[in-house]
Order: sequence, then structure tokens, then C-alpha cells
Amino acid sequence: MDKDPHYTRSKPGLDPNQDYTRSPEPVDDFVQNLLLRLGLVRTLGCFQREWYQVDQDQDQDPVWLVPDFLSRRRLLQSQLAMVREEAGLACGCVLDAQQSLARLRRERNFHRERSKKEEQHKRALRG
Repeated sequence: MDKDPHYTRSKPGLDPNQDYTRSPEPVDDFVQNLLLRLGLVRTLGCFQREWYQVDQDQDQDPVWLVPDFLSRRRLLQSQLAMVREEAGLACGCVLDAQQSLARLRRERNFHRERSKKEEQHKRALRG
């Protein structure tokens, strides 16, 4: 393993359009990464020896998993970014609709006034 105290396992990029199943991190990887980040190299070596010794001694391989909250957080952040982008687009559409409505109302009022003036002019010519 890498001796960098800030070592973390690299995660694949998250695609917000893809449907994800929960992929928890194995306990041994979690503990190893934790010990590396804390700089506990001797403890890490001792843990690895004991872990793999116990793993070889057992007949069945129990699957102990720790939820991978980092990938869950990234997924939620990408979903939040998509929702914010959609909200921004929706606001733009609403502003465009408001401007169109205001323009149509002005045109309607203009034509109403013009029609009223023509009616008044016709009445004046008749009577």
C-alpha cells in the first residue's frame, strides 16, 4: 500500500444518469485507509498480519462491509447540481414567459384602444 498518510482508495467517477446500487467498502480497506491517514504504520502492519491470518484460518469468508459514504455524498452532490441547474433553467423559462405575457398584454391594450378610437370616430361621422 502507499505510505502517504492521506492515502484513500480512488473511486470511479459518478455518472448522475446511471442507476447506482449501494457499494459498501470492505472493513479491511476502511481500517487500512484509516490507519494510513493517521500515520499508524506499525499498527497497520500488525492489523494486516492478523487480518489475513484470521481470513486464512476461517472456513467461510464472512462479508463485513462499511457503507461507502463518500460515493453516496458525491452522488447526492451531483443530483443536487442537476436540480439546481434545472431550477435555473426553469427560472429562465418563467422570466421569458412573463416578458411574453407583458408584451402580449401591451399589444392587446394597444389594439383595444385603437378599436375604441375607431368606434368613436365612426359614431362622430354618423351623428
